[in-house]
Amino acid sequence: MDYRVASGLIPDRMSDSEVLRLAADDDRVLVTCDVRTMPKHFAVFTARETSPDLLLIPARVPIGEIMNGILACWRSWTAEEMRNQLRWLPR
Repeated sequence: MDYRVASGLIPDRMSDSEVLRLAADDDRVLVTCDVRTMPKHFAVFTARETSPDLLLIPARVPIGEIMNGILACWRSWTAEEMRNQLRWLPR
C-alpha cells in the first residue's frame, strides 16, 4: 500500500473535479471527508472518465477506524474491482 497526503499537493480551493482528475491521472484512490459535494462530482466524472475509486469518510470517524477500513479495502478488492466505485467507510 502506498499513500500520498493532500497537504502540499492539492491547493486550497481546488475544485472537486480537479481533485478527481489529479487522483485519476496518478491512478490513486481518493480518500476524502468531503461527503457533501464529492459524491455528485464523482458521478459526473465517472460518467465520462475512469477513476481508481473514491472512499468517503464522515469527519466524525476515529482515525483507527479509518485506517482499518482502508486496510480492509486494500485487502478485499483488486484495483479493477475498485475502479469507478464510490465506497463509504466505515462500511
